[in-house]
Amino acid sequence: MVATVQLSYKLVATNPDAHSFESLCKSAGIANVVNVDLSRRFADLKAVVTIVDEFGHPVYVPTMFLLEHAVKSRGITISTARTYAESLLDWLRFLSTRNVPMEQASEEDLMLYRAHLVHCELRGSGECYATATVNLRVTVAALYHEWAWRMQVLPTPLGEYLVSGDHRCSPLVRVIRRIPQVLTTEQIGSVFSLAREPYKLMFQWGLCSGARRVEVCELKLSSLPTIEQLSLSSEGLVTIRAQRKGGKELPIVVPTHLVEKTHWYCLTDRESARPGSERYVFLNRNGDKVGQSSLSTEFRRCADLVGLRHFALHSLRHTYATNVLAVLQSSADPIIAHNAPKILQVLMGHARLETTELYVHLAQTQNSDVVEALSYLYGASQ
Repeated sequence: MVATVQLSYKLVATNPDAHSFESLCKSAGIANVVNVDLSRRFADLKAVVTIVDEFGHPVYVPTMFLLEHAVKSRGITISTARTYAESLLDWLRFLSTRNVPMEQASEEDLMLYRAHLVHCELRGSGECYATATVNLRVTVAALYHEWAWRMQVLPTPLGEYLVSGDHRCSPLVRVIRRIPQVLTTEQIGSVFSLAREPYKLMFQWGLCSGARRVEVCELKLSSLPTIEQLSLSSEGLVTIRAQRKGGKELPIVVPTHLVEKTHWYCLTDRESARPGSERYVFLNRNGDKVGQSSLSTEFRRCADLVGLRHFALHSLRHTYATNVLAVLQSSADPIIAHNAPKILQVLMGHARLETTELYVHLAQTQNSDVVEALSYLYGASQ
């Protein structure tokens, strides 16, 4: 199969009968060129990603790599599979534009690819890829060739180099951690005033509980405390169990008023669910579960209308974290104040404390001493 053609990919939902490459091709609506039995374990995946060439023919080795990764993934949605597919696709297209056959990819090509990602602009916006995105794409390319070499399905100079362990330097770039974008009270009001339902209520879940986009979209009716359970809460907060990032079931602490409002939405405004979406809280006009991209698009629409171009849906989570941390650190209880980062880590569902500490550093730049120093410098410059 020619490896230097322009490639595209298609997301294909599997079914219990998808046990062969032939049936997978038929599900994708693409031509079949190889008939290879697939393990039955692939039939249980939510979706698989098929990379096809310009003729609509599936490219076998990249597709099998994505299937193997999907089996090992702990994610609760297909987002990770899509991200890996997009990263691998970008690498294959890079090789294609340089007229490098896939089987001839080398260490030098990987270094050139990294340089290309670091310096290229995003769709004429003048902005470059984030360093984390660069590293993800380089890592996926490396994992693909290392896997292909070990499986002996696509021996390449790059695969041999990666397996040998004789690495003179890391192909990754130093990650620049971005300062979280935090919304002010006025900005929150402006964005929320333009949001349509049920998106506005979903925004409130992100802001008031720190839940990620996927966690809000995947929220299930069975996870909501009943009205009777809410009446027993004297603190104004309830804890629900939900699948969080990585498929882990962890607690989310939510204001009781928000849960009550969600119950009211379910009773009065929630659309009739279509088959397969009955268990989810938030449904769109068609009765399907609200998708992550739809939720992000609605936030982007509202933010753009009020001039907040650099803010994204995840800014709600950042805003939650910085405000909760400030309250914890100012607590009259010295134990709570001292352990504020650790408490926030649990509330955020972070696997590592280092991730939470970014908000600590942000809070330190916004204290009264910093404000006083900058005000002095501004006054001196007048």
